[in-house]
Amino acid sequence: MTVDQINQNLKQLYSRHYPCLPQELESFNSGVSGKEQATNPLLLQIDDAWVNADLKIMFFGKETTGWWNNNSSDCQTIQTIDELCGLYSNFYLSGNCLKGKIGVFWQGIKKIQDAFPNIQIGYLWNNLLKIGKCARGTPNDKIIEITKQYFNVLEEEIEILKPDIVVFFTGNYDAYIKEFLGDVKIEQVTGFEEKEFCKIKITNIPLSVRTYHPNYLRFKKSRERYYLELIKQIKEYLDRHK
Repeated sequence: MTVDQINQNLKQLYSRHYPCLPQELESFNSGVSGKEQATNPLLLQIDDAWVNADLKIMFFGKETTGWWNNNSSDCQTIQTIDELCGLYSNFYLSGNCLKGKIGVFWQGIKKIQDAFPNIQIGYLWNNLLKIGKCARGTPNDKIIEITKQYFNVLEEEIEILKPDIVVFFTGNYDAYIKEFLGDVKIEQVTGFEEKEFCKIKITNIPLSVRTYHPNYLRFKKSRERYYLELIKQIKEYLDRHK
């Protein structure tokens, strides 16, 4: 498929789930303080780097902070699907997330990118919780309930985008992985406790692993051990699929 075809399929997916979402989020936001209000949903797009890649890796973070209302005193602004897809393109596909002072999450992804300079790899960013809140941290249970009922799109996103490898930088969010991706199985990796680093068995995904969020890893003296294991898992995948 071409870039335009895949992006159109994503927009069609979002359009099917979107009609009731703005009203639900506006209703929720009217009853809570600015910091607890729901953000815009995270809508993905791709570019040529994804379509032309020899290997496709999707990285999952936890949830967005803001997106795009970073001023927690502002009410949520529900935008059109085209505008929301444009936000993603302007922030991630353009490389703006890697300009200036690079956030810890992006530093984590860059460690993986730097380990494979001679392989054409497509990297895509996603979030496990598609709707976050205006402040840092896990969104309100009601936001998660709204997401599950009205914008439960993760499985279909993965089906459309067909990543070879999925990396969950999500730490203790396994309950949400199971909630939004179905009956997945967890497999322990030698040398690590399950909570530290594990494989997640997802239908039609050759390799999926979960470890701590880079923001948590930066406080661990042994943080390089986790990145090295992730790089090792990717190299082993590449060796099996030569």
